[in-house]
Amino acid sequence: MTRPADAAVPAPAAPLDADAGEATGQAPILTARHLRRYFPVPRTLGKRGPAAQVHAVEDVSFDVAPGEILAIVGESGCGKSTVARMLAGLSEPTAGTVESDGRTLAAHRSAADQRLVQLVTQNPRAAFNRRRSIRHALHQPLRVHGLADKDERERRALETVQRVGLSAEHLDRMPRDLSGGELARMVLARALLVEPRVLVLDEPTASLDASVKATVVNLLLRLRDELGLAIVVITHEIDIARRLADRAAVMYLGRIAELGPASEVLHGPVHPYARMLLASIPEPDPARTGPARAADTPTAVGEVPSAVAPPPGCAYHPRCPLATAVCTAEVPELRRIGAVDAACHHADA
Repeated sequence: MTRPADAAVPAPAAPLDADAGEATGQAPILTARHLRRYFPVPRTLGKRGPAAQVHAVEDVSFDVAPGEILAIVGESGCGKSTVARMLAGLSEPTAGTVESDGRTLAAHRSAADQRLVQLVTQNPRAAFNRRRSIRHALHQPLRVHGLADKDERERRALETVQRVGLSAEHLDRMPRDLSGGELARMVLARALLVEPRVLVLDEPTASLDASVKATVVNLLLRLRDELGLAIVVITHEIDIARRLADRAAVMYLGRIAELGPASEVLHGPVHPYARMLLASIPEPDPARTGPARAADTPTAVGEVPSAVAPPPGCAYHPRCPLATAVCTAEVPELRRIGAVDAACHHADA
């Protein structure tokens, strides 16, 4: 991709990734290095000068190991879904790379590299052709990748459907005949058919009720254990991330604010934005106290800045009550604070 002349990218700092692969003791299967993604904003008729750009993702780095679940959390518009699309090869980075086993995965990938990472999108109902049966939907990716003859396609489709807790009779149904929970499991089955090593799930439980969410979460944990999958979960549901993840990353305005073990990041974060985000979650037990609900939790002020004109220095500084002069001038790098990496000049204060 040719980058516009006004899209100069500063030299990236050395990446950190707190405890990557510690839970499994294995080397990373997927690595994101200094990912950036800018989208041009159409010019107003008659307007001259350089085109504006949306800074959707700005210098994001992390690793994920086989058998590990990484949750990427944050508010809508923070860039987490754009990261998911770059991991799966559906969106080309403006800068940075996605790597596996030391190889760079191009946006236009070979068939083998396409099978390596499978993306499960947010709306499972939209993932199926409403005029075709579930059997056709499951056979199609096997045809595209040339992986099996008709009998073998049928065998693998049935085996995979049963793996996600459904039965042979579901193959003859139309998408409209399946419940939301069945569709969520079926779209997982279709992703598993090509035997990926990494699943990227974009809001996998957002449209489901509480009981079905629990079923899907338990299924994902079982698939991780049975198949040794690496899983990246994009979600705004902190309770789902707490239940699923080994590690977690909190994103704000295109950058990672905090990254580390989920037990630390999603229960006692150190970055002011991560603390504010967790403190804003409705709590079933009003008497609960803890690091995320401490009386000194910083309260954000104002609105999220525009990604077309992100603020200089720390992206969070216009809303952060702890901001000082250094926050307005210098972009904070991820640095180790206790058990996590945090991008904050004052996180250790």
